[in-house]
Formats: sequence, structure tokens, C-alpha cells
Amino acid sequence: MLLSGASFAEAVGQAGALRHHVAVEPDRDPAAVAAALESALAEGGVRARTFASVVDEALAREGRFFDLIEAYLALGLLIGIGGLGVTAARGACRRRRELAVLRALGASPGLLRAALLVEPAALAAQGLLLGAGLAVVTAAQLIAAGTVFGDVAVAFRVPWGELALLLTAALAASVAAALPAALSGGRARAARLREPAG
Repeated sequence: MLLSGASFAEAVGQAGALRHHVAVEPDRDPAAVAAALESALAEGGVRARTFASVVDEALAREGRFFDLIEAYLALGLLIGIGGLGVTAARGACRRRRELAVLRALGASPGLLRAALLVEPAALAAQGLLLGAGLAVVTAAQLIAAGTVFGDVAVAFRVPWGELALLLTAALAASVAAALPAALSGGRARAARLREPAG
């Protein structure tokens, strides 16, 4: 519904806010013109903003939201890596006898350490690949079905380089979290195997 200012004031009881777009000469700074308009028309409650400042505010709000999401994801990743390290340590403690038997059978400490690192590394790799795949599919669906960009067709692009770097760093951190358990398990002493009497 379109009304004049007088009709709106008569219907609602107070004057409505009016919006005007002002063109600025090429040699003038839009921010300075906005500040001059606000100071000159302060009694009328004028608020002047440039298109650039409006866009910057909107982008800053979205940026803060995505920063919060990234912080939650990083916290979840750190908790997962810590949990993997605890699981590797508990697994090495539970397998102490098996490791001692393997040492008695001639397995080297390096072989035991490698064996204790393979399991957490494989678990971390599976989790990272599954999570990255789901993230890429979800992001593609959000871009395809989203209405944020209006009628503008936006092409979805996967940042393969950054994604590979992030996955490699997370895998290295997972292996580093499991390394103390593997080192302690590799130091297992050989068990004395008794031969059956007979």
C-alpha cells in the first residue's frame, strides 16, 4: 500500500519515516556527504548512510555468525582428537599382555609402535573423509536451494587446496594425539613364555 506522508500521519497518528536516495558527485566522498547531511538535518532526526556502509554492516553480521560456527567446529574437532588420544591410550593399556607376547615372539618395538598408530590413524582418516564429504554435500545443497542471493545463479566451488590442507592437519594432529600411547606400548617388555611340562 502506498500513502503520502500526510495520509500516513492521519491514519497512524504520527509521521512515517521517509527514505531518500541521494546521488553524490564523483569528486565527493559519500561518507563525508552522509556525515554533513546528518549534522545539518539533526533536528529532523535524519540518519544518512552510504550503500557501502550498509553492505559492510550486513557482511560483518554474517561474518560474525560464520566465525561462531567455525569456533564450534574447531572445538568439536579438538574434542574428537583428544578423545582419539584417550582411546588409543586405553587400547594400549588393555593390550599390554598381547604386546608382551608379540615382543617375546620377536616383534620389534618399532613394529609395535606402528601397529598401535595404524588403528587411530585409520579411524581418524575415515571420520575426516566422511565429515568432509558430508560438509561438501550439505554446502552444495545450501547454495543450490538457498534464496540468499536472490535470482542470481551462484556456482558452487569446492576449495580443494584448503580442504586438503585442513584434512592433513587434522590427521597429523590425530596421529600426534595417539603417539604417546604408541610409544608406551612399543616399550612393552617381552613376556616369559613357559613351556608345558612333559
